[in-house]
Amino acid sequence: MPEPEDDGDRKLLANIARVGWAVLGIPEDDEGPGYAFTIGLYRAFAYPEVVLFGLPWEVTYGFLNNIGAAVKGGKRYEAGEEYHDLAVGYPAAFVAVDRGHYREYLGTAGWFYRGWDFPAVQLVYPDRHGAYPWDAGTAPGYWRRQPVLGQRS
Repeated sequence: MPEPEDDGDRKLLANIARVGWAVLGIPEDDEGPGYAFTIGLYRAFAYPEVVLFGLPWEVTYGFLNNIGAAVKGGKRYEAGEEYHDLAVGYPAAFVAVDRGHYREYLGTAGWFYRGWDFPAVQLVYPDRHGAYPWDAGTAPGYWRRQPVLGQRS
């Protein structure tokens, strides 16, 4: 594991050591929407780190920790697939994150892994009408709230 530089790093590393992963939230700013991502899933369970944009913090943390617990229990979610067991009444899909986005969005994971040699997926959810960001007719504001960092497989 990397050397912690401050109390935030120590807390993050302690969470990873205790559970196998941590969730790090990045607040919304002038550059883009708020999001969160896991750190440690790849090291502990050989599963890609997961990033999620644009939902309230408690929902985001709940999703990511539920995915972490499922992965710890042996579940695997595949990029390019849609799942109906993550949120009651709503599907969600996973997209492989293009490595060109790692520095901008997953910097702390790069610090943790001491480089960019780890996989990551993005959990993408549809709008109220069931349309994903890549579907025709999706509202423009939807794209700003949930940028897609990769291609559907």
